[in-house]
Amino acid sequence: MVAELGRAAVPVGVIGVGNISDTYLENLRSSYSPFVEVIGCADVIPERARAAATRWALPRTYESVDDLLADEQIRVVLVLTTPASHFEVCSAAVSAGKHVFVEKPISVSVDQASALVEHAAQVGVSIAVAPDTCLGTALQLALQVVEDGRIGEPIAASANMLCHGHEKWHPNPAFFYEPGAGPLMDMGPYYLSALLGLMGSVESVQASSQASFGQREVSSEPLKGTWIDVHVPTHVASTMRFERGGIATMVTSFDVWASQAPHLEIYGSSGTLVLPNPNWYDGQVLLWQVAGQEWVSLSPPVSANIDRRGLGLVDFVEAIAAGAQPRLDASLGLHILDIMESIGVSAKTDCLVPVSSRLSGPPLLQA
Repeated sequence: MVAELGRAAVPVGVIGVGNISDTYLENLRSSYSPFVEVIGCADVIPERARAAATRWALPRTYESVDDLLADEQIRVVLVLTTPASHFEVCSAAVSAGKHVFVEKPISVSVDQASALVEHAAQVGVSIAVAPDTCLGTALQLALQVVEDGRIGEPIAASANMLCHGHEKWHPNPAFFYEPGAGPLMDMGPYYLSALLGLMGSVESVQASSQASFGQREVSSEPLKGTWIDVHVPTHVASTMRFERGGIATMVTSFDVWASQAPHLEIYGSSGTLVLPNPNWYDGQVLLWQVAGQEWVSLSPPVSANIDRRGLGLVDFVEAIAAGAQPRLDASLGLHILDIMESIGVSAKTDCLVPVSSRLSGPPLLQA
């Protein structure tokens, strides 16, 4: 059994220093430094790890993932690798007796995720999973509104993630069109974590999907002008039925040039709640109630989206220190992955597919 973490800043090692790592490291080395201490980083490309360690003034540089995992000072590992390697890297970290916070999705298959969760339980370590945007002010406010019964009982929802892919801005976008990614696996977790927090576990899904463009031209540097072969569906339309009642529709797409569809709306028996992009931490929440018959803003609109990545890692280490189950527990990541995998199966078979897993972690609403 791994010893409980103390209340001092928790020693953390970062595995994977790709595009998203700078945002994490900036936050962890500043706003979140009272809670976590980043000891060092590792990457499959050692030169990249050395550059990141220098850029962020990390105390140590590791020449390999194994070297990082062998460091007994590190108690928690933050896994920021590409999805295809999540299972392998997280399994190695668990075997080394480390608690793990992993970027979404937890793995690329439910079988992998289930094995990982079982492995962690046997070793006595905890796993938590991104995204942590559900801990931001916008969704926390929405969760409280629903908890207070201000829209009655949630009976339906609409979620839309519509864009034209990442090849316009990402420096290395090819993996977004490989198994384990695509619009559903890449962006779906933001919308699903919000929906699950507001409406509970999903019991069944039905879906259709297509890949509208077989190849994508990269317009971002340094690969501008190259082409990407698409190996996953890039437009996925799904319907979800929730265990405690209610239906949600969700469309995730990398095929849409422009849209004015709302990101997320929750329809209750006596009102409607409109949320901002669940990929953001903050934003305006709008409420309409039968009693008032008008839209009311519950929060001021934000002029800029502040990326608070790492908030979930802080919540994770605080939960471990308190002997509590993390809000972003692996069961949440597993249920999200189960829903997405079931959507994929439904799209291929044109059948209603039951979702076998259920949420077993604490509510996402914070005290």
